[in-house]
Amino acid sequence: MMNTVKEHREAIGFSQERMAQTLGVSRNTVANWERGEQIKSTRLMQMVALFGCDVNELLGITSDIKAMA
Repeated sequence: MMNTVKEHREAIGFSQERMAQTLGVSRNTVANWERGEQIKSTRLMQMVALFGCDVNELLGITSDIKAMA
């Protein structure tokens, strides 16, 4: 997940600071998410809406992994 948060953030042209302001968290929190720290479900859903992606995509869950479940 750590790389997907950064990739999605950069894809919409946001800095860590801008994303932090948009989501109401600190820039350090965004940096922590990008390093793989746990994201609360409410923040996760905010990011899904901001990035216009689905939860599985943001979490890095591929169809190969879903098929194994």
